[in-house]
Amino acid sequence: MRLGTKIKELRKKKGLTQIELSERTGLTERTIQRIENHEVEPSKHSLKEIGNVLNHNLIEQKFDDMTKKSKIKQN
Repeated sequence: MRLGTKIKELRKKKGLTQIELSERTGLTERTIQRIENHEVEPSKHSLKEIGNVLNHNLIEQKFDDMTKKSKIKQN
């Protein structure tokens, strides 16, 4: 699952709108939208802030995703 999709899924499970997540993280609503729509690669800071609100280690999630992609490319 792509990171933006995972964030959207976690946000919805928490019952939060993009605006509410924006307010709790200090990120703009547009930034949240872009991340969820895979338009931008979220920064470490953004991942940390979103992860804190959603109670999920998104930095670790991103690292795991990158590791999986690397293994696929090697094969």
